[in-house]
Amino acid sequence: MLRIAAACHGLLSRTTERHLRRTHPHVAGLDECGVGAIAGPVVAAAVRLPESDDAAAWLPAGDCKLLSRAARLDAYERLRAAPRVLWSCAAVDHRAVDSLGPQAAAHAAMRLAAARLERKACRSCFYYLVDGEAVPAGLRGEAHVRCDQSEACVAAASIVASVAHEVAMRSLGRRHGLWDLPTNLGWPSRQHMRLLLRHGPSGCHRGSCFPFAPRYGRRLASHPDRAAYTVVQRELRRARSEDAVAGGGGAGGSGSDGADVCSDSDGAEAGGGSGKGGGGEGGGEEGGGGGEGGGGRDQPAGAEEARRRRYLELAGRIEAARAPGAGGGGPRRYEAGSASSVRGRRRRRRRPSTH
Repeated sequence: MLRIAAACHGLLSRTTERHLRRTHPHVAGLDECGVGAIAGPVVAAAVRLPESDDAAAWLPAGDCKLLSRAARLDAYERLRAAPRVLWSCAAVDHRAVDSLGPQAAAHAAMRLAAARLERKACRSCFYYLVDGEAVPAGLRGEAHVRCDQSEACVAAASIVASVAHEVAMRSLGRRHGLWDLPTNLGWPSRQHMRLLLRHGPSGCHRGSCFPFAPRYGRRLASHPDRAAYTVVQRELRRARSEDAVAGGGGAGGSGSDGADVCSDSDGAEAGGGSGKGGGGEGGGEEGGGGGEGGGGRDQPAGAEEARRRRYLELAGRIEAARAPGAGGGGPRRYEAGSASSVRGRRRRRRRPSTH
């Protein structure tokens, strides 16, 4: 009741954390950012706050993704400057997201962040409060949905993960300038979808996410970006057919764009300061051919060829992620025991016969 009342009044409590400290002296918050994006890495952060109330008095209540960028950066800087606050973050790139699935990739990033926090603290006895439906395998702790809006240590982890994800997307935006990644941060906004239809997918878009992955049924029928999905799926089918005619010579993608861009807390600290500078949007895409204004029906032949080649590379990456033994285990999308796999088993469970 205390935690609910604190959340209603716009305050962050430490009720659950203090209760856990009776049996687990070292409690840390764990959260991720970027699971719902369609480009770039998934970033996770782990934060341990000191026992004094002053360490959490200034943290903003509510979902940090709804805060303005200035408020989020201000909270991050104050958190970084606070004494006796211990934190770390880690990232899993878009290729691992395609091979593992978004939720399993988030759990992998959480395990990396937790391991780095334990190395920094020189102890391995942390108990984690996780924002979500399940605790990552191999970690001790408990999960609560939306506890980043009520528990201070999880809110701090959410702020660190959000700022680190923004820094990673701004870094990718300097290499993939046609998609305005510093502004949309990889989230599927309307403006992002328009740029995606104009220029095709970049080297850091996820082939396992909408609109690249197939969707069926009622979920697709009511989707607001169903028209964009239709166009993208048509282009992918054409790329696969051209690749088959050419003898399977399509590339499986280029480089390791966005791989572990902010793999530790030191990298995120360096990026946190540069994030304030705004991050340029004019970086060039490989073989890109022009800026945002050069797309649409008036695209020259070179830009259209670059767009076709990007779809061909994405189709190759999708097939490589589906191959058995690739990266995170081929078509296996979610790790056993995760909330997504549990929901899948419940949907597949047949209703007993009444006859």
